[in-house]
Amino acid sequence: MRTTPSLSVVSLAVIASLPLMAGAQTLDDMVISASRIEQRTFDAPGSIQSVGQEQIQQSGPQINLSESLASIPGINIANRNNYSQDLQVSIRGFGSRAPFGVRGVRLLIDGIPQTLPDGQGQSSQFALTSAGRIEVLKGPISSLYGNAAGGVVQVFTREPGDRPELSLGGYYGSDGLHRSTLQYSEKQGSYGMVVDVSEMASDGFRDYSEAKRSQFNAKLNLDRPSGRTSFIANIVRNDSQEPGSLTLAELESDRTQAVSANVIHRYGKEFTQAMLGVVSDHAVNTDFKIGWRAYYGLRKLDNPLAPDTSSTGFSEIDRRFYGASVSATLQATLLGKPIISTLGLDLDGVKDERTARQNLAGKPAGPLGREEDNLASNTDAFVQTQWFVSERATLMAGLRASRVTLEVDDHYLDDNVDGSGKRRYSGVSPVLGLTLHASDRLNVFAQVGRGFETPTMNEVLYTPNGTRTPSNRFYGEIDAAKSKQAELGLKWRPAISTKLDASVFQAKTDRDIVPYYLSTSSSAWQNAKTARRGAEVSVEHLAAKTVRLRAALTYVDARYDEEIQTVRATTTSLVNVAKGNTMPGVPKTRYFFEAAWRSAGWQTTGKSFTEVAMEWIGAGSMWANSANTASVAGYGVTNLRIGQQWQHGDHRIQLSARVDNLGDKEYVGSVVSDQAFLRFYEPGAPRNWLVGLSYAYLM
Repeated sequence: MRTTPSLSVVSLAVIASLPLMAGAQTLDDMVISASRIEQRTFDAPGSIQSVGQEQIQQSGPQINLSESLASIPGINIANRNNYSQDLQVSIRGFGSRAPFGVRGVRLLIDGIPQTLPDGQGQSSQFALTSAGRIEVLKGPISSLYGNAAGGVVQVFTREPGDRPELSLGGYYGSDGLHRSTLQYSEKQGSYGMVVDVSEMASDGFRDYSEAKRSQFNAKLNLDRPSGRTSFIANIVRNDSQEPGSLTLAELESDRTQAVSANVIHRYGKEFTQAMLGVVSDHAVNTDFKIGWRAYYGLRKLDNPLAPDTSSTGFSEIDRRFYGASVSATLQATLLGKPIISTLGLDLDGVKDERTARQNLAGKPAGPLGREEDNLASNTDAFVQTQWFVSERATLMAGLRASRVTLEVDDHYLDDNVDGSGKRRYSGVSPVLGLTLHASDRLNVFAQVGRGFETPTMNEVLYTPNGTRTPSNRFYGEIDAAKSKQAELGLKWRPAISTKLDASVFQAKTDRDIVPYYLSTSSSAWQNAKTARRGAEVSVEHLAAKTVRLRAALTYVDARYDEEIQTVRATTTSLVNVAKGNTMPGVPKTRYFFEAAWRSAGWQTTGKSFTEVAMEWIGAGSMWANSANTASVAGYGVTNLRIGQQWQHGDHRIQLSARVDNLGDKEYVGSVVSDQAFLRFYEPGAPRNWLVGLSYAYLM
């Protein structure tokens, strides 16, 4: 008897979910879409994990991704406690080189790319107060998302409920932190919407680290019998001071101080970014679906970053970024077995109009010292297939072909240096995987693939100049990195109250992009062979109806696979980096453990409850430079949180409080790897407290 593809797929999903439906006290797997097919994390191919809205809200004031994703292994998000430089995000060691922003990891909001064609992105535009879930995709399958996809982080705006809801909340904490949010959602007939407005301000625990941020996030869904169209609007304004990273002597003298030059010359960052996007899918019939997306955004950045003795110390960037994508998903049969294939085309572009003047106490002054256009674009075609060869085996295959163009058009020639240049990069990223459904409670998977990563625009703006400061000239000699990855893992649900995910992985990268000379205002980069290997495991268990235990452990060994040299500006000398040296900025281990108690039980919704939890979060030691002569000790901190929810009819009040770093441990939270002036260290926050109060009314 022949089975239709759609019924086969549904049957597999139902069969896999039966053990979890057998009892009321279950740990439900979230439905995710990172593999381009909506399915439970248990069934999805590869290492795909997510956190939901409740965990996001429990983890802090919903400002940084680092709050919510500590429980996911394999991802390292170092909170720099510096809103001028954003977070450091790396996945299995990819992205650890970034001195600012995000490199090597793809970022998305509701399907709209937040990573530019050249591979750089920022996480500050994520509106976590209205986030419904965050998905993290790791391993070879990530490369199917394009350039610089050592991993993928995607934030999805929450869905509106069946009834209109108005909510408002506020957080108050140490160092003048306050966070407020106002949110409205409703679902009426074929449309639903979520609108969220939030404000944040903090004095910071370090000198000269004040920050303010305003954010607007909205999503409008139009549902049809054949699919959905979503309109997304996201606006963020950020104004922050720059305390700077510290030398070891400064760190040991006073870890709360700011770099004196930053205070005198008023370094910082002020930007406004606005983005509009639309994502749509349409089912032509039961076996064929088409989808498309389009987006457009603007970003205005003012960035005083060098002393007033420099004619280019105040950088201004006017950015336009845009893109479109189209895809088709087909369900069919191959040798009598169901197969689902998605193929598509992505087109993205960005143009930065960059100028620079003298930095006069945080204001632009004097004539232009720099004027240029920085352009990047990509054209990508991809195909991804899952073939359900039996109820016990699924094959996954994918291929992405990428072409990326980087270009600088220099209009400032008074310095007799033409910094113009252009280079095209191309790469093919194939992935092959097999998932064995060993039983209804155990899936085992294996994947191999190849990734592709170009240098970012900021990494080609300066040409190495021996041991001196790099010259402001397009550097087209940096090649794209190409990595071969392999992964073996399992997803085990031994009982309805327990789940475990584990994997081991390896990646060898040819022509990886690593520092040569790294400073605040100008940096130069080079290629080198590198290798990464490691393991990760996460466990969640409901020990009783009211007790939840969670743990995550990551081990990463990232090393140079050939000898190179870097430049130390303090001595204008070359520094040897031996083959086998550990790559900086990658902690060998990361761990998370939580023990939480909730009076009404963890699977009960819509009731009043009390909650108490302890968290242990830490990281192992890591090197601060490629020469492995400066290191950072490992650390572990304890956090305590308590919460109370009152549910009375249509009204819900939530009161929460938490203390982070309960033992007031002094530690280094992140490093600026290979900083040429030895300013490697960014201190972690001391003991700090937070209280929150929110009210929601179902209309």
